[in-house]
Amino acid sequence: MADPFSIQTWRNIFTKHGRKLGWGLTFLFGIPLVVGFGLSGYGGRNQQSGSQENKQNTEIANVNGESITLKQFAQMASQFTRGVQPGEQFAQAQGTAMKGLISALLIQQEAKKRNIRASDADIDRTLKEQRDKILPKGSDSEWEQRIEEVTGMTLSDFREEIGKELLGKALLAQLVSEEKVTPDEVKNQNAEVKLNFVLIPTVSTSPMPQPTKGIKPLPDADAKKKAEDLLAKVKAGADIAVIAKANSSDFNAKQGGLIDFRPEYKGSPQMEMFGILGYGKDFDQEVHLTQSGQFTKVIKIGGFASGYGFAKIVDRRNSAPKDFDPKKVELQLKQERAAKKRNDLLESLLKTAKIDIKDADKKAFYDYYSLQEIRQQQAMAQFGQGDASKAPTLDQVTKKQAEVDKEFDDMVKRHPDDVTAALVLASSLKQKRSAKETSPTEGSQLRDRIITLYEAALKSTEIRDVRFDLASLYHEKQQNDLAGKQYDMIARIIRDDPPYNLSTMQTTQEVQQKLSTGYISINKPEEAAKSQAEVTSLTLKIADEQKKQDAANKAAQAPPLVPTAKPGKLSGALPNGTAPNVGALPNGTARTGNTVLPLNTSKGTQKTDNGTLSNGIPKPSGK
Repeated sequence: MADPFSIQTWRNIFTKHGRKLGWGLTFLFGIPLVVGFGLSGYGGRNQQSGSQENKQNTEIANVNGESITLKQFAQMASQFTRGVQPGEQFAQAQGTAMKGLISALLIQQEAKKRNIRASDADIDRTLKEQRDKILPKGSDSEWEQRIEEVTGMTLSDFREEIGKELLGKALLAQLVSEEKVTPDEVKNQNAEVKLNFVLIPTVSTSPMPQPTKGIKPLPDADAKKKAEDLLAKVKAGADIAVIAKANSSDFNAKQGGLIDFRPEYKGSPQMEMFGILGYGKDFDQEVHLTQSGQFTKVIKIGGFASGYGFAKIVDRRNSAPKDFDPKKVELQLKQERAAKKRNDLLESLLKTAKIDIKDADKKAFYDYYSLQEIRQQQAMAQFGQGDASKAPTLDQVTKKQAEVDKEFDDMVKRHPDDVTAALVLASSLKQKRSAKETSPTEGSQLRDRIITLYEAALKSTEIRDVRFDLASLYHEKQQNDLAGKQYDMIARIIRDDPPYNLSTMQTTQEVQQKLSTGYISINKPEEAAKSQAEVTSLTLKIADEQKKQDAANKAAQAPPLVPTAKPGKLSGALPNGTAPNVGALPNGTARTGNTVLPLNTSKGTQKTDNGTLSNGIPKPSGK
């Protein structure tokens, strides 16, 4: 098993399964439930025409009989779409915004059912924050007028609206107040445990990297029996370290299964799905119940591995830090538990709510987000998290994918120039085309459709990866002249926006190498040679730039400068002849006295990693 606490392990997961795991995490770890008002972001009532104002108030969704308007959606979406690329990222952001609005409204409705209201103090504080941000020097009458212009509300109505928006916070506060935390639970936040662990692997579909050599995975029943037989041996006196080295597939097997001191009760929210120790919640619970020096039972392992395991509790310790504050820890535990209860409550409300999204584009984005969620649930089930019997089936995922594809296909027909709709649909068709069950004829038809979608998208945006993909599809159709035009466009953009630092040099070198390969594939040796020459040139420039950076870093870490003047001859000199406040700082600047002087600077226009020019993309339409 890969080390669950290594960066490389996580890099492998998200390189291979990032889309499945990543999209759903946005909501899994919580999104803002209180919608910001952002008064400065919208034109006033008197600055809009009647038709524009009516459009802003259009109902785009209804949740249990309460409306969500286009203006509310625009406010929420602005929190997620800043700097987001057109395509899948933008679709995900729009879907997240709709999910956030629906969630916020459901939480408000639940708070009202429980007769919970925001405190006057919280409402006053929020109102003051808005005023300080928007009109800090205005009079009371000017502030009331501004609210009227922007929202169409009186100050009293606006205050009531703030109270609604703060209901989510009030509900959470109520849940916190209901939580009970014992002194032992507070103390256990500093508890650590040391183990010898043995893992007998089972055949798994987990997205974690699986071992290609070593201990062979067994069928479930065989793995369980082997683990129980080995546990009987160590209880009879066999050395568990020897047993682990010979039989365990865990990352620490070579060390005799030794897991050095790790927190036993205090987990990380980001690691919660894998259990505190990384082997699933059942294993955590068994460790809690086992005394030091004793052996756990054989437990079905979840989280980072798949199999059956047991452990010997080698030692425990509990050392509180000097700044340990029991009251703060108690409050933190209450807040964490209350937040989980609120999220569980919200999931329940979402399942039973009557949700009607009337805007077809917004529904497509919401369903796209939901598709990523069920994919993520499927992946988590492979990690042994949650009830696998309740995880979405492959048929359910396939059905949802078909629904989303149809919605984005319709969106492309409604908005032929919409970049996001074209790229989302093209991405889905690419996956479908690569499926084993897709026939060559179907593959050719899908290829032609993808080409059409890419051509439409590139009319109004510039995304280098899309252009490379389009060139490859043209080459596949033996339309090398069209492929060459795409490569030529990429080369021209690079010439117009040359690299200016180490990072952009490295990126440009990779692109030039890819261009050289592309030109060779379409039989353009001269162009390929030019790109290869650029690769060689950039290799030298990168080496030179790296030397400069290494020298700057070395200078930044150098000790304070020592002047050659004799003690007492230099103004402000110290007794040992050094000058005060003279030396290099870690960020590459030098300081003398109270003056900071730059040692190294770089300038240039910005370019994103995927080759999209920051000054070359039109703002997404917001559909």
